[in-house]
Formats: sequence, C-alpha cells, structure tokens
Amino acid sequence: SGGKQSLLPLIVGTGAPAKAPDFLARIKKYPELAARVKGYIRIGERRWDLKLENGITVKLPEDGEDRAIADLVRMDRENGL
Repeated sequence: SGGKQSLLPLIVGTGAPAKAPDFLARIKKYPELAARVKGYIRIGERRWDLKLENGITVKLPEDGEDRAIADLVRMDRENGL
C-alpha cells in the first residue's frame, strides 16, 4: 500500500456498472471536474452524486445532467468550490 491513494474513482450504487461508461465519458469533457471527483454514486438508478476530493457532495438532477455539470464547472471557475 505505501500510503498511496488510489487514482481510480469509486463507482457505486444500483445500476452504476451499466450507466458508468456513458456518464464518465461525459464527465471527461470537463477534465478540471473529473480530476476532483473521488466517487460517483448512482442514486435510485435515476441520478448521480459526485463526491469531490474536498468532501463536497454534488447531487446532480435526474433530468438535465449535462446542463447541471456545465453550470457546476462554470460556478467553480468563477467562485471556486
């Protein structure tokens, strides 16, 4: 172990394995956000929560995920999370 943290994010939740590849491909369009996510949690097979490295949990909406992600990245650039 040597005290190194895993570089791979945690992906959990019902339905997460089936939905993760598409979702992660969309998140990778925002590398500054993807680099900060330590966990992707699938909630109720409907939506995702993002667990950031600073402890913040971002609860994405069931509909309009892409817009919410773009808004999140914009807000982070302007104000910092």
